[in-house]
Amino acid sequence: MLFVLTIISLAFVFGCGNNEASTEAGTEEDKAGSGNKLVRGTSADYPPFEYHETSNGNDEIVGFDIDLAKAIAKEMGRELEIQDIGFSGLIPALQSKRVDIVLAGMNPTDERKQSVDFSDKYLTTEFAAVYMKEKPVTQFADLKGKKIGVQLGTTQEQAAKDAGLETVSLDKYPDLIQELKSGRIDAVLVEDTVAAESIGSDTALDYKIVPEIAGLDIAVALPKDSELTGEINEAIKTLIDKGEVDKLKDKWLKLK
Repeated sequence: MLFVLTIISLAFVFGCGNNEASTEAGTEEDKAGSGNKLVRGTSADYPPFEYHETSNGNDEIVGFDIDLAKAIAKEMGRELEIQDIGFSGLIPALQSKRVDIVLAGMNPTDERKQSVDFSDKYLTTEFAAVYMKEKPVTQFADLKGKKIGVQLGTTQEQAAKDAGLETVSLDKYPDLIQELKSGRIDAVLVEDTVAAESIGSDTALDYKIVPEIAGLDIAVALPKDSELTGEINEAIKTLIDKGEVDKLKDKWLKLK
């Protein structure tokens, strides 16, 4: 009986050891930066930069940043993999090496530069207030004393607070539009290109550029001291020089 128990115990120990090894190996494979892949993190709830589009039952992430990421990966000779993450989780994903880059309409602020590096800019946008037409925003003063919706972790959130506006922060931009339509907030502060896309054919909404809040550049975020920064900058410069970025602007960014 003692002999049988010993055999069972040994089998259990070696079995557990194999399972742990498999788990660790799987974790390493999940890390970004391996092989010829370029793992890109994004928050696919921010049209026209990145958003989900369903066609014939297929759910696909599309948008300006998606096409740009594909073009960058092609210039680098790499295979692109996209991971959809909440915006506030993008920088932690870079820091944990879950993704190689973040290409998600992100502004290279001084605060973010303490945690991650940035490429050269690929776009500059202005800030705009999206509002219900029945409650128009005609000037910056109209936002004072009102509840302004902003996406959590964005430069719009910080800019609105710096401007002394009362903010309501949510993780998903579409949720902010729903809050606006329900009357729980009075306006949404967002990039002008996103504002234009939000309105689309929705006759109940409109937007106004808010020049009092300075717009910012948009760039690719990378882990600190990433070996990919030079390649990314070279790819962006090539795409700008070839007119490819302008083509993507014409395709996706519909400003009035």
